[in-house]
Amino acid sequence: MPEHPLVEFVYSTFGEPLGALLLVGYAGVAGKQASFKFRAPMGGATRTWVVEVTARSLPRGREPLVLAALLKFLVLRIDLDDPSYVSRSFEFNMRELLEEVGRDGTRMSEEEADGIIEKYTGLSYTIREWEPKGPRAFGRARARGYYTFLSGYTTLNYKDEGDARARRLVDRVTFCEDFVEGLKRGEITFARMKLGERQPDRPPPFFPLGLSV
Repeated sequence: MPEHPLVEFVYSTFGEPLGALLLVGYAGVAGKQASFKFRAPMGGATRTWVVEVTARSLPRGREPLVLAALLKFLVLRIDLDDPSYVSRSFEFNMRELLEEVGRDGTRMSEEEADGIIEKYTGLSYTIREWEPKGPRAFGRARARGYYTFLSGYTTLNYKDEGDARARRLVDRVTFCEDFVEGLKRGEITFARMKLGERQPDRPPPFFPLGLSV
């Protein structure tokens, strides 16, 4: 069965292991925590880091496709617009988002997408230095930082008198500023880690891998 085009987009644009982190929970069951290991420079030192993703309930199943669609809109905005006009906060079209998610036949309502985006604003990311003594040893390491990736979601609806359904006027999301500014420079930066240059033509890995906890 072919992979969803949005999944292919995330892996081809951001590579491993960031692609797996961004798509945490895709086609899987819900959990409260997952972790991913990176080898990258941060603050001048190249070390192995672990990023823990936590939430009341992590995304699962098709929910990561919504974040993938927002990432695609962000990258297209950066590629097609003057970088000086692109900020961490941008408006998108909900109908276009649902069309992207539905490119493999996946059906989703506006209300479902709203709830999923709100869910992503509740995810937190903690970065620690990897301890080689065991897969759970990093839990004793001092946290180097706490981050949010999708930090805001604003909607504005309007309904005329007599209308049965409100019209969507504004859908706006706010991403992590360092991530957006890095993309504008052609770099991939996440949680202060320098993960290299954007390589949009890189083929996606066949098996996305991450460290689950």
